[in-house]
Amino acid sequence: MFVRFFALALLFPLVFASNSKRGLAFDPASHPEDIYKASGRSCSWVYNWSPSSPSPSISGVEFVPMQWGTDGLNGFLSGARSASATNVLGFNEPDYGQQSNIPVGTAVQMWKADINPLASSGIRLGSPAVTSADSGLQWLSDFLAQCSGCTVDFLAVHWYGEGAANFILYLQKVWVTEFTDTRTDSGGMSPTVRVWCSLLEFMKQVVAFMDATDWVERYAWFAYKRTTSPLASNMLDGNGNLTPLGQWYIHG
Repeated sequence: MFVRFFALALLFPLVFASNSKRGLAFDPASHPEDIYKASGRSCSWVYNWSPSSPSPSISGVEFVPMQWGTDGLNGFLSGARSASATNVLGFNEPDYGQQSNIPVGTAVQMWKADINPLASSGIRLGSPAVTSADSGLQWLSDFLAQCSGCTVDFLAVHWYGEGAANFILYLQKVWVTEFTDTRTDSGGMSPTVRVWCSLLEFMKQVVAFMDATDWVERYAWFAYKRTTSPLASNMLDGNGNLTPLGQWYIHG
């Protein structure tokens, strides 16, 4: 029965109402079927750090392609257009050596040649998503200064830190494509009730702020993926079940 239901689910994607801002930063890894647990009433868009949409997918949820780094850039233009994308995301943490790690000058050249032309098709362009470190803000400032004539419709930002007040102070139109409270990271231990409660309170506070703030267009909690270590902020546990955070974010 389960096999038959799952096969039918692949053929007939789920449909649900949604919050126009709330999205999923989804890491499909080896469990792409986990997307079905997001079939609540809250999430309207999804991205997966890739130009290719996750499969299976959920009907009615916008997929936003991302050009993560320099690989595969030649096909990004045609891929975004053929997918009828309305929004795309630029490079992922280009200021950080362990992520896409792209010098500003190189990023400007690639943006002009392979991303900016999408604007002529009516596709909205999200800036490279830098880290919340000082180096990230400097990288983005240099990029915007050097990329003369470039289109950037909204700023994509990441934030990792402590406390809702600090998050709100950090945040033109922005998409917060990764955010969580690192103060409550369980540090290799199984999350305690105190940790869950603290994280959930943070989530509720900052989501309420972003939902009520016009210049925050969209946001996605980091991350919608299974826990590979006892990381309290993940929205799925090791068995693919929604954690308390996932339950509130998806169905709240």
